[in-house]
Amino acid sequence: MLAFDLDGIFVPDIVYQPETFSTVHRVRTSLMKPIFIPDQPYYIITGRPVDDRKETLAWIDQFAMHPKAVFHDNRDIQYPALYKERVLKEHNEITHYIESDAAQVAYLTDRVPCRVMLFDDLLRYGIAAGIEGK
Repeated sequence: MLAFDLDGIFVPDIVYQPETFSTVHRVRTSLMKPIFIPDQPYYIITGRPVDDRKETLAWIDQFAMHPKAVFHDNRDIQYPALYKERVLKEHNEITHYIESDAAQVAYLTDRVPCRVMLFDDLLRYGIAAGIEGK
């Protein structure tokens, strides 16, 4: 089963700035359409703050994305990789996790049981080729 990060995959990444994050994020996301929607079952694991859950889920529903689940319980916006690590360790059905942040890929690679891939690499070398091999 595939799992994707949300920001940087479905919509462009934003830079975290504590004082403006929620306002900027909510306005920007409400105006964005997904870059793509997977055509196979998938999960979304987002490091967005848990306070943005209502808006995030509404945005996902607005575009009929239909992930099997959305993991959106990050309570420490400065360290999203720790949250993602926990989710990936708890869900053995996830075989591949696609992340947009190279630092998070580096952190997660040897800490979780699934294959962690950088989204830019998949775009560069082909999504199918990146997912087939482990």
